[in-house]
Amino acid sequence: MLLIILAHMGLVSLGQWQGDDYDYAAGLRDQGVAFAWHRLTTDTPRPFSETLLFFYAAAVDRLHRPLIGTFLSLCWAILLLGCGARLILRPQGRLVPRLLLAFSLASLFLLGHPLADMLYWPVGAAAYAPTVAALCFLLIHILDDGLATAAGRAIAAAALIVAVTSSEMGAFVGLGFTTTMLLARVRRPRQPVAWLLVPLILSLCVFAVTALNGRAAGAPTLASPTGHHLLASLRAAVPQTLRAMAMIDRNDGDWGQQGAGSLALGIPLKLLLLAAFLLTARRCFGRIPRWPLIALILALLFGMFASLFAADYQFGFQCCQRHEAVRQCFMILVLLASACLTAPAPRDAQGHVLAGLLCLTLAIAPMAVWRLPDLVAAYQGTQASEISLHETWQSGLAAGPTAIITQQPATLLTHAWTFPPGQHWLSATQPYDVRSIMRFFKDDEVTVLPSRHLLR
Repeated sequence: MLLIILAHMGLVSLGQWQGDDYDYAAGLRDQGVAFAWHRLTTDTPRPFSETLLFFYAAAVDRLHRPLIGTFLSLCWAILLLGCGARLILRPQGRLVPRLLLAFSLASLFLLGHPLADMLYWPVGAAAYAPTVAALCFLLIHILDDGLATAAGRAIAAAALIVAVTSSEMGAFVGLGFTTTMLLARVRRPRQPVAWLLVPLILSLCVFAVTALNGRAAGAPTLASPTGHHLLASLRAAVPQTLRAMAMIDRNDGDWGQQGAGSLALGIPLKLLLLAAFLLTARRCFGRIPRWPLIALILALLFGMFASLFAADYQFGFQCCQRHEAVRQCFMILVLLASACLTAPAPRDAQGHVLAGLLCLTLAIAPMAVWRLPDLVAAYQGTQASEISLHETWQSGLAAGPTAIITQQPATLLTHAWTFPPGQHWLSATQPYDVRSIMRFFKDDEVTVLPSRHLLR
């Protein structure tokens, strides 16, 4: 599993900018803090991830380098810390099983779904790596009975705040968790709830900004039966949620566009994962509080449903690859939480442990094998990608009104988004990505070259 993690992390230098990256860097350079504030109060009410992007774009502007590998390494570090920090740094006499669980979670977050948007695109990684990391940390914190003390509840609130302020998907989960916990207080009147108020208020603020000023307030991207139709979007989201819970994506294409997720493969592999967690994960923890765990399971499922509903309602179709990747990460957390909730107290029977490890191996191995060709292809394109990126920036930063954009090799794993090749002049009719490139490099004309080779 360590090899799986290292093999994927070794490709961060292949990360690529899309139109949003160019647009953000240009906007911050030209308008300063006013641009960042406008984004925060309209389309992207994500204080944590927007702060990361702010300092990243400021460093790019100061150093005149893309710093893609550096920034993505930071996002990956956040994700890995969310998986393993509490499990490893507070072993509680269970270091070996907790170490195995940390590596398992990190590996499962990388397999069975596409990663290009979630972890190899700076704007996407800034939002979704902290979201998954914070919710994973929160789950482990709850399993460790971290809510038993005031300090532990403050730590849980901080994790919730990071999730809520990193992405709308995190805000969905935060809203679901805080609301469920507050409702549970009716049956448990002595349960402290003050620590939930700040995450709840921030969640509501995210949705208020999105509804009143953000993209949800505009027309749907595509005319469809669900675009800005409440009941139709709700009805569509129910079977989509059930499918997302059961599927995996054997390919690394854009699930939201192609619907490549496989139920026939996903159901048995996820059942194997559940069995593995039932047999082994409970050994990592002592006393487990039931109500917070139930609340988090419901919140994660609500986050999956709400993200599908929101896409149908706002866009009129299922967008995007990154959302499906995060939903699959949520489902991994649901499986772990459900196993720990229902499994009996751990036993020392060696047969249970071996059976659990066998189930875990049988679940991870096929996904790793399916990913291998894309990993090999991506590594083969590393040098060409670095050369292309260097040539693009050298041309774009050179004096003159024109630039040549040498596209990096498109790989299914690290980048499935290409700019339209050809000669482009600055105008409102140009594609958003091309206009963003021109704005960033301050050019009136760009020539976009096709990828030197499209890796498959």
